[in-house]
Amino acid sequence: MSRILLKHLTFVGASVEAASIEFSEGLTVVYGASDTGKSYIVEAIDFMFGASKLREIPEIEGYSHVLLCVQSGDGEVFTLVRPSRGGRFSLYEGDLRDVPKRPAEQDLAASHGKNGANNISSFLLRHLEMSGLRVQKNQNNETRDLSIRDIAHLCFIDETRMQSQQSPVLVSGQWVSATAEKSVFRVFLTGSDDSALTGLATSSDKKRVSKGKIELLDSVIADLASQVTQLSEPRELSEQLGRINAAISEQSSSVVEATMARDRLVEQRAELSSRYSTALDRVNEVADLLARFGLLEEQYKSDLARLEMVREAGTLLGYFNVGVCVFCGANPEHQSHNEHSAEEVTVLYQAVSAEHEKTSHLLSDLLETIDDLREQQRELEKSRSSVSLRLELLAMDIGRLDELLMPMAETVESLADSRSVVEHGIAIFDQISRLEARRLELGAEVEGGDKVAPASLDLHAVREFTVAVKKILNSWGVSESEHVAYDVVQSDLVVGDQSRSSRGKGMRAILHAAFTVSLAKYCIERNIAHPGIVALDSPVVTFRDPVTDRDVDPLNDEPMSESVANHLYRQLGNDFDGQAIVVENVTPPLYLGESSKSIHFTGSKEVGRFGLFPV
Repeated sequence: MSRILLKHLTFVGASVEAASIEFSEGLTVVYGASDTGKSYIVEAIDFMFGASKLREIPEIEGYSHVLLCVQSGDGEVFTLVRPSRGGRFSLYEGDLRDVPKRPAEQDLAASHGKNGANNISSFLLRHLEMSGLRVQKNQNNETRDLSIRDIAHLCFIDETRMQSQQSPVLVSGQWVSATAEKSVFRVFLTGSDDSALTGLATSSDKKRVSKGKIELLDSVIADLASQVTQLSEPRELSEQLGRINAAISEQSSSVVEATMARDRLVEQRAELSSRYSTALDRVNEVADLLARFGLLEEQYKSDLARLEMVREAGTLLGYFNVGVCVFCGANPEHQSHNEHSAEEVTVLYQAVSAEHEKTSHLLSDLLETIDDLREQQRELEKSRSSVSLRLELLAMDIGRLDELLMPMAETVESLADSRSVVEHGIAIFDQISRLEARRLELGAEVEGGDKVAPASLDLHAVREFTVAVKKILNSWGVSESEHVAYDVVQSDLVVGDQSRSSRGKGMRAILHAAFTVSLAKYCIERNIAHPGIVALDSPVVTFRDPVTDRDVDPLNDEPMSESVANHLYRQLGNDFDGQAIVVENVTPPLYLGESSKSIHFTGSKEVGRFGLFPV
């Protein structure tokens, strides 16, 4: 692959001071005040690559010619000179800063003619080793030469196009040009042109019907292809499906084992819970008995105390002594047997003693029973505590299994979702394969032996390109860049499940810049022909991060995200093997890279450089 390098852009005139911009081999950032000619640099570069005219501004008055110094891949340095009002180019060898008096080495037409190579397009294409490439221009397989203007549209992006809703590929916005514009993009993605195509005959009604079917199949295939741009190749998908199924089987076995272990623990917990409930009921029952026996113990003790009191009182009062009657004073010999029998005293004493002894036995038996119940109570409490501890341990074991099962189940669910995506992708690829086979059959009917135009972009190349875009967006710190796809129907990027065209102008601009840089980087890394140059006008001036700076006025239309801008500059300065020219309003980081430079337009006549043109 051969590249070219821009060395300087210079405006000259007979009575004005030359205005020149020197470009670095790597990144050149032109920044500063508005209305100082920054955007004019990108427009002028495009003009020197064959654009029909250069926008007229007051500052251009007096400047008759534009000079662009270019270094080819083999080291040759030449200067292209063109009148600022448009027209033909003059080619001079060497690095010139003014229009020489001597004749030019070559006079080049501005437009790419059908015949001959004496034009700016053919000249530059030869240095890019892209001469003779053909691109398909319609569905009849008619082709035309690749032009330098086809390439410039994908390299030099002015501010209007940067923010436009129009696809970066479909530059003109015209339906009649869409086939050719898509074909140009395909040349950069695959490195192959459409020179092998043969025009299709259209006289036969059958051929016209078949051609219509081909166009319909192309539309269906393109729609299906847009659904699988993020997926791998069919063979890789099949291998991936096998790995997913194996992983699901392994995870499912682990889930089953863990579930069975959990079920066993749950059964043990249910059994222990039943034992715990029984033990608790018995504990409550014993506690109730102890409470009742406690009352009975108090009653027995009260009875014994009463009997003891009766016995002591009887002894003190002489109720239980034989002698003078304490009631009537009669001597024993005068006491009537029926009324004052000594046996009565003995019987009373014996009765009190017998009652006391009986109650004492009952109390003793009761105390033994209470001791037995208390021992039972201690054993029951010990058993209940043991069961409770085992229940807690089981609950912890079950909890650990639940914690283990949850991510395992989530993994199985995630794998199942991935399997569905892969199976869906395989089904789509199968459908595309069948439709493309049918398309080839129809192509043979249209013109026997003629090669039919490609149905769509190479899906493998599209996937690699979207990966390149994703890496660029990630390196720039752009949010929502985890999902990046290329819609082959709309010929535009889809980021975060939303097309670029449906975004705000800030996001449209940053995505257009990412598209342009990624395409150049993609081609350079794969040795596919590309100028190796990108010129971007205001890629991030209207972009703002999702979390806005509170110090920025929300009504301001140009709040640039400093973080994204700095990451963009650093990536272009350190991780881009081509030449990048960026014009912006906001100051870049102090260090951009070894082969980088920054140029500050102050907008002031007293401080630094005012702008592109001297004042």
